Formats: sequence, structure tokens, C-alpha cells
Amino acid sequence: MNSPVALSKDSVKRLLADPTPRGRAETAASIAQALSYGSLRQTERQLAGEILELLARDLEVSVRQAVAEHAKSCPFLPRTVACQLASDVESVALPVIRYSSVLTDEDLIAVIEAGTATKLAAVASRDDVTSRVSDALIASRDQSAIKVLLGNDGAQISETGYGRVITDFGAFRDIQRLLVARPMLPLSVTEKLIAVIAEDLHEELVRKQELPPEIAAELIRQGSERTLAQAAKSEGSEAGARELAKRLKSQSRLSPTLLLRSLCLGDLRFFEAAMGVLAGIPVASARTVLQDGGPDGFRKLFRKTGLPDPMLRPFLIATELIQEVGWEKAQTWRPQYSHIMLDRLSSEIETSLGPELEAVMASVNRLLARGQDGRVLN
Repeated sequence: MNSPVALSKDSVKRLLADPTPRGRAETAASIAQALSYGSLRQTERQLAGEILELLARDLEVSVRQAVAEHAKSCPFLPRTVACQLASDVESVALPVIRYSSVLTDEDLIAVIEAGTATKLAAVASRDDVTSRVSDALIASRDQSAIKVLLGNDGAQISETGYGRVITDFGAFRDIQRLLVARPMLPLSVTEKLIAVIAEDLHEELVRKQELPPEIAAELIRQGSERTLAQAAKSEGSEAGARELAKRLKSQSRLSPTLLLRSLCLGDLRFFEAAMGVLAGIPVASARTVLQDGGPDGFRKLFRKTGLPDPMLRPFLIATELIQEVGWEKAQTWRPQYSHIMLDRLSSEIETSLGPELEAVMASVNRLLARGQDGRVLN
């Protein structure tokens, strides 16, 4: 197919001779179309690029719009011209930001860092978005652009990017739905997502990600336990902790892994209450054994609770650390206590509950990494 115009210095002079904005806009369209056809000789292509670079700086917006609209998908558009257009007003920039293949990740990240919300949304809607660009969009915290990104199946999103979206926006129902609808989420992201999405979205997430039933059930259980552990941590009174433990026991949800999570997070009030409720003794009696009974006293209390024998060793390791710190001092829990406890428990993964214990430790580690109130710990 022949190009619409034959480019030479004489033809360019004729094209540029019209001093009216409409004439220059028509010139821009003709030159862009000629370049887009890909049939120009090397010298003609260079000349076309120089003309478009000139027209991309025209004082008339209509002329620059003509360049952008007709050259937006041109693979031969000089990168300098594409960047010039992308930094222009929105009516000029958006077609190029949305469609130009000559813009690099660096160019797009520069648009994100300096651009408007509409420009960010144009970046997010490109047919192909790399994980680097996605990370920059997510870091912008522009919720509208992030929604466009999540709805774009052509966008690559890293595990770190997903994690930040879940942390920053996971409470929003529309964000939850977009996350659930994403194709092929990493399993670690699916696990985090189950912990924050509404229960009525669990089935949709399991179906979308094609999870085996046993894995789906375990992820849902782990997510529920994380929520419960954080809820127990926020319970401010001994009576409230006891009532929560009783209610969970009646629902068969006062599990050994939930109790171990509570210990790892330093929620001693709930742990005392749960051990008392499971053993059928007053919470004050359970507290006395935990504080002063030593390993032998804890073993006797543990056997009264009916907790599974393989969990005895992990619980002993955790409570021994608390004894070292001092039960009173441990009431003001520090993140380093959790890290020490997890280090000591790591050797027990193969000899006790294996995957269940590992899942508990992994989820506690993630909480510690961003702080229990959502902040990143130094």
C-alpha cells in the first residue's frame, strides 16, 4: 500500500505553506499518516519525524491534537515526539499515553509522577502494562487509576503491588471485586485477599482462581483465624476476652493455631482466657499456672484443654520465651519478641504440625512486616 503523500522538501514546503491552524492540522494528519504506513524511505521517514516534532510544539492545540490522534499508534514516531505529546495538555496527551508503543516504562513512570488522574488512568488502560509501571501506579495511591489497572487483564501486577493494594484499599468493596476478578492471582495474594474480602466473595474468588477444594477451605480458615486473632488483640478487657473465648469455643473455632497466633502476637490476655475456657477452670487459675507453674505446670494445663499433643512443644517454646521476658513485662509486647518466638518455632515445622504451623508463622510475619496497625515497622 502506498503512503498518502510522497515526501520531499518541496512537498513539505507546500504542506507547510498554509498559515492557518486548520491547514497545519491537515498537514500534521497527512505527515502522521504517511509515517504510519511504514512505506517511506529512510530519508523520508527522518523528514517526517522532523516535521512532526515541529508540529508537536505548535502554538495551536488543534494542530498538536492532529499530530497526537494520527500518530498515536505509529511505531515509527520518534520517541522525543511521543514524550513531548504525552506531557502536553490532556486533549493532546491522552491518545499517545493510551496507545503509543514507543513510550518506554521510564516515560510512562514519568507521566505517572507528573501527570493528572486522567493521565494515570490512560496509562493504566494501555493494552500492555508492565509490573514496573503497575507498581508506580499503585504507589501513586490514585484510586481511580488503580481501579482501571485492576480491571485491565493486559496489566502485569507484582505480588508486592497486589499486597500494597490490599493493604491500602482492601476494605473497599469495589476494589475487592476487581481483585477477585483478576486472572491467575499468586496463591500468596489469594491468601491475603481471603482475609479482607467480604464472605460472600469467597466462593467467587475460589471459582475464579480454580482452587482445589482442600486448598480453598484451608485458605478461608486461615483468613478467618487472622481476623479473629486481630479482633482478640483489640479486645481491651479481661471479661471481653473471656466472653470471646467462650463464644469461639461454642462455635468450635477456638483452634490451637488461633491460640498460637495470639501468643506470637503477644495477646496474653486472650491466650489466658482461652486456656482457662478450654481447661474448664477460672481464667485467674489459668493465669497463675502460666505465670508461675513452669513447664510442668503448663503441661498439666495443656492436657486439660484437650489441645492436640503435637502442639505442646510449639506452645512450650512460646511460653518459655514469655517466662524469659517476664510475664508482666511481656504485657507491653514488642515486635522483636514475636521475631524471636518465630525464629525458635521455625525448627518445629517439620516435627510438629508442619504446614499448619508454617502458615501461622508466615501470616504473623506478614503482620509484623507492616505493623499490626498497618504501618511498616522500622
